[in-house]
Amino acid sequence: MKREIFALVLLCAMFVSPPVFAEAHGLFSGINRSVGVARETPAILMYHDVMDIQPETDAMRQVIGIRPEHLEEQFKYLEDNGYTTLFVSEFVGMMGGNIPKKSVVVTFDDGLTDVYDTVLPLIQKYNIKITVYANPGFNGTNGRMTYAQIRKLYDSGLVEVGAHTMKHANLMLADDDEARAEIRYSKEILQEIIEAPVTSFAYPFGKFGYREEKMVADEGFRIALAADSSHGRDYHNLLSLPRTNVGEKTSLRSFIRILKGL
Repeated sequence: MKREIFALVLLCAMFVSPPVFAEAHGLFSGINRSVGVARETPAILMYHDVMDIQPETDAMRQVIGIRPEHLEEQFKYLEDNGYTTLFVSEFVGMMGGNIPKKSVVVTFDDGLTDVYDTVLPLIQKYNIKITVYANPGFNGTNGRMTYAQIRKLYDSGLVEVGAHTMKHANLMLADDDEARAEIRYSKEILQEIIEAPVTSFAYPFGKFGYREEKMVADEGFRIALAADSSHGRDYHNLLSLPRTNVGEKTSLRSFIRILKGL
């Protein structure tokens, strides 16, 4: 039940309030975190739950969730059609330079156990790189991975780990101290788990403004991802990179159009 309620809240936050992102995007212009972008830029895909979804009872999950067989179909398409998958940090590092012509960035939010149980075998099968944004404050509770599972993902060589606050906090509703702690400690704990730098952050619910962007930058993140693609592939501001949601309602035809930027 908790997972269903969480999915509904997330869905509403992501798709009912796009002006929040638009406002934040505009406010961000005062912070110098821009970079040149190559003419042909890959999509940044955003996934959440990977599970068996029943259309009759899980309507809200049709958007943010996806069945394992559907995800595998998409991963197989990437492999069969010669796509290069990039970690978020790799993509940003290539901006303004030589980004592979057929490339895509694959991200998973929330660090759910689905990623360890279902997604890991698939990325190993199809040699897909992904970036996973985890909430280390849960550590094996509320459907999230344990620290050991996060480390095993990282050790696979196919997973980059990013921070997503400690417990999926809506930063815009938190006071300064709480918001800063959610950002800071998620980075510190994840770095201890994987024994490597954590350089990117994803805003829970896609909710952020100037204050949140500045806090993320102040805590040492050089990259932050939104949960909204209404601005297309405008990747000039590294602390508000837009993503395209992929879920059960995303047909293979739609998936291909997303990859091609249509």
